[in-house]
Amino acid sequence: MKLLQGIRPLTLPLSITPVLIGGFSALEAVRASRVRSMKELCVMGDQACRHVQHVQSQANAGFFVIWALCFAVALFMQIAANFANDYSDGVRGTDAGRTAVAGAAAGAATVASSGAAADGASSGAAGPADPADQMGQAGQTSQTNPVDQAGPAHQMSQMGQASRSGPSDQSNQSNQAGQNPSQSRGPSRLVASGTNPLHVLIASIVCAALACEAGLGVIALTGQWWFLAVGVACLLAAWFYVGGRHPYGYHGLGGVAVFVFFGVVATLGTEFALASRITAMGICGAVSAGLSACVVLGVNNMRDIDADAANGKRTLTVILGRRRAAVLMLLELLMSIVALCAAVGVLKSPLGICGALLAFSMAIVCASDAKECGFPDDEEPVSVDFRAMFRHAIGLSVALAIAYALCLITM
Repeated sequence: MKLLQGIRPLTLPLSITPVLIGGFSALEAVRASRVRSMKELCVMGDQACRHVQHVQSQANAGFFVIWALCFAVALFMQIAANFANDYSDGVRGTDAGRTAVAGAAAGAATVASSGAAADGASSGAAGPADPADQMGQAGQTSQTNPVDQAGPAHQMSQMGQASRSGPSDQSNQSNQAGQNPSQSRGPSRLVASGTNPLHVLIASIVCAALACEAGLGVIALTGQWWFLAVGVACLLAAWFYVGGRHPYGYHGLGGVAVFVFFGVVATLGTEFALASRITAMGICGAVSAGLSACVVLGVNNMRDIDADAANGKRTLTVILGRRRAAVLMLLELLMSIVALCAAVGVLKSPLGICGALLAFSMAIVCASDAKECGFPDDEEPVSVDFRAMFRHAIGLSVALAIAYALCLITM
């Protein structure tokens, strides 16, 4: 169960979505290419047409084998990065505060914050493969005191009392729960919870090796040996995000890494491996997937704002502050939908419009979350459910994959 917690399965859609979109883009490119080739070659007679169809049927099997290997690369690479982040942050002591509040905060991943405090507060971030998962919180709820296990009516009463109390009252309540600025409201991590760091490191190495094996399979089937350089870059990015003496994830570059590796590399790399080309749909999909992953990272940043700032984790949200970080999330949401609409326009897909509306509805929900967290009404204390924010952000990623899939369906 602890290993499952370290895998963080609720975050895995972030690596699945770009591979899906890249594969859908490749399918569209291959389909367009086949239409052109059939028109050109079938004028040579039935024999030529039968030969072309035979070659294409043989290529179909290879296409889906390569696509499956791309999924394996992305999944195992993200899991390896999750374990590596757990290991590095654990031995560095950044995650130490998670264990202290895991019991008291499980099932109540909310933070009371005032509008005035939001303007100047700092925020924290997770690694490129460290968007917040909530695994393990349900199991830890059973370890809380009887007050935490009270029924819904009692919890509603507590929330009402919290909303009527002033900032000082909320600060006292936070202190009574054993929470201070150096403690995170996020789920506990393996090393911080007492798991042997060596075991976590070994798990990371094993998953990285599996990703490399799948990557070598892609290279062998496609003949694109320059993918080796891409693989090495992915391994280095996963380790040095929070590992090494100067982790770049501690210096405001987390969002850049997330966009590059969960957007550009995963989407366009998959498309090129499958179709040997990059299309407009693939570029739009890379932008959408990368920015949606940045939104999930932004939720992490907001959740761990105080803990990461206190532990010296100066990520982009720490540098910008809560309000400007919320504005950045709104811009990311907007651009991800704009990119999707551009793809729908290029393909002229009626069902793609339905998919765009689905993704737009999820983006509206995420935008409401960002506004509530960064811009509380009338500067009154607000309660933000970061678990719900996380689910909404993951839902946006899934909705984008569905939307790009619908773009392939012609009427």
